Order: sequence, then C-alpha cells, then structure tokens
Amino acid sequence: MSAHDRLTFVIAAYEEEKALPVLHPRIARVMDALAADDISSRVLYIDDGSGDATWDVLQGIAAGDARVGLLRLSRNFGKEVALTAGLDLVTEGAAMILDADGQD
Repeated sequence: MSAHDRLTFVIAAYEEEKALPVLHPRIARVMDALAADDISSRVLYIDDGSGDATWDVLQGIAAGDARVGLLRLSRNFGKEVALTAGLDLVTEGAAMILDADGQD
C-alpha cells in the first residue's frame, strides 16, 4: 500500500458532544468500505476548545476505534485554524475535510 492509498478525514469539532456519536459510525462505515478496496483510512478529530463534553466523547470514540486520532486545542481558535492544525498532521496520502455536525 502506498501513501496514495491513504485517506485522512479531518474534522474540526466545537461543542459537538451530541453530533459526534451519530457522525462517527457513519464515517466508520465509509472507512470499512474503503478498506475493502485496499484504501487505508483514518479520521482525525480536532477539538477546537469546546466547553461541553466534546473532548470526553472524542476520547471514548478513539478508545473504541484505532483508526481515530485526536488533537485538542487549548481554546477556541475557530474552524479554519483548527482545520489547519489538523491538516498539518496529515503526512501522507490525501485529506478530506468534513464538518462535525454531519451536514456534509
């Protein structure tokens, strides 16, 4: 498998404790389908300084799925900065940006 056979979903989340448990299973199904086509994938969630339980929810998701990476920002910097921080961590393959509210 080459670096071109890897896809990272980059998702910035701010105050999304309720949406994430609905969103992640949908993304996991897509990653499973990609794996069937020999495409490795992972998801990188960035908590953009949420004040709710977003970080706790993300930690639970990551504990149950080894394909999940997490980044926690010290405060709310805004969606663009959070996504840029996440994209900086994608070192191979392609990245796809999605919204944490599941609207994409």
